[in-house]
Amino acid sequence: YARVEHAKYALVDDELGFVGTGNWSWSYFESTVDASLFIHGPLAGTLGRIFDADWNGPYVKPLSAFQPKAP
Repeated sequence: YARVEHAKYALVDDELGFVGTGNWSWSYFESTVDASLFIHGPLAGTLGRIFDADWNGPYVKPLSAFQPKAP
């Protein structure tokens, strides 16, 4: 398992949240049918807690810029 976060959400000031199924590129907005949910109020703060838990989770590894990876 790659243990890669694939969530598509945004959070603004723990008050406004967006959760969706589509990628954030023009082709997805223009030509696909996706589900989206906008959240306003205290429930939006849950997205912030999810982000913090993922960002500081046990599988997080630091990345070094401009260092090539072995094939």
